[in-house]
Amino acid sequence: MRHALIRLFRLLKVPARWHVLKPDEAVYEITKRKFHNLLQGAAPSGTELSESDRSRLAAWWLVNVPHLEKSFRWATEIVIDDYQPSGLIPFIRAINPSARIFYRSHIHIRSELIAQPGSSQRRVWDFLWGFASYATRFVSHPVKAFVPAEVPARQVAYAPATTDPLDGLNKPLSAPQQRYHLDRINDRLKSLGQTPLDLSRPYFAQVARFDPSKGIATVIESYRLLRLRLRREGVADERAPQFLLAGHGAIDDIQGEEMFRWTREEAQRRAPDFAADIKAVTLPHSDQALNAALAGSLAATQLSDAEGFEVKVTEAGLKGKAVVGTRVGGIALQIQDGKTGHLIAAGDAAAAAAHLYRLWADAGHRRRLERNVRARRSTAITVYNALRWLRLARGADPD
Repeated sequence: MRHALIRLFRLLKVPARWHVLKPDEAVYEITKRKFHNLLQGAAPSGTELSESDRSRLAAWWLVNVPHLEKSFRWATEIVIDDYQPSGLIPFIRAINPSARIFYRSHIHIRSELIAQPGSSQRRVWDFLWGFASYATRFVSHPVKAFVPAEVPARQVAYAPATTDPLDGLNKPLSAPQQRYHLDRINDRLKSLGQTPLDLSRPYFAQVARFDPSKGIATVIESYRLLRLRLRREGVADERAPQFLLAGHGAIDDIQGEEMFRWTREEAQRRAPDFAADIKAVTLPHSDQALNAALAGSLAATQLSDAEGFEVKVTEAGLKGKAVVGTRVGGIALQIQDGKTGHLIAAGDAAAAAAHLYRLWADAGHRRRLERNVRARRSTAITVYNALRWLRLARGADPD
């Protein structure tokens, strides 16, 4: 979404730059497990931000100041994109006191856990808020519960995560292009020791990182329940739908490979009779491959246990696909229950299985949802994203 936003700003003659911090795997270990997972309520009990963690972060932020200082000086507005660069805010204030700083919060912050005195979430939030409190605005996904009580109401602005209808993730693919990318997915599956996706059979898809918050256990259990129902009804295995779990990695997601291995092991443990039809694949960075994975599916799922504003739900909608999602975070705003998809409680595999069954068995129901999806115009796309940031830059609220 950032590539598309910067391209649009340049077309509009808005001088915008996107900077990336110097990579450090030891820092990513801290930020993933002790910021991201803790604030989303997905970290194991006892996870704490230690003094050595704080020192490592401080050293990393200091290393990043020199190569960003020139931009800090000329910019009138600076966006701090989530918690990782939050420690740069005091440096920006010292270098360019007049700059307007926007702290962009991307995740599902569990404010109710932060509100508990003495909780791990309380301690890590206090650490981050010590930097973020110096920002001009706190920009959250459009869910009030994501904003902890310490953030003054006058500082809060709401804006969803966005995607772009014209980039590789969403642009329409021709039939040969679609087949090419699905074939590459199958090549990857075979390289991982799995049988390829049978393209003569339908499949459901969840496109997401392999992450503790993405509800992968619910995906596997719901698929097991679906297949047991089909077996009871006498549906031959070769007619049954498959399930594709696909995602990219990220340089700062040090849990991706660990969660991918867990996914494959969990499928074998929990659904041994059907594990061969649960295709779990980490893909090289190709937007078109993820596009093809969603576009070729019967319908999509997003069964997250915690979620900010899930861009993959928006992208499924741009392809006219119904989504079965959990009623958590921003997903509840993205799916119109019974009209463009179905909403269920987090972890309710039985409900998910029932909706998947109907989407497979009742083509009329599925097509009705798809018509509703195509008729619904999304504002979670680049043009609206650009307008929101320009309004914020002028001192207004984004919407």
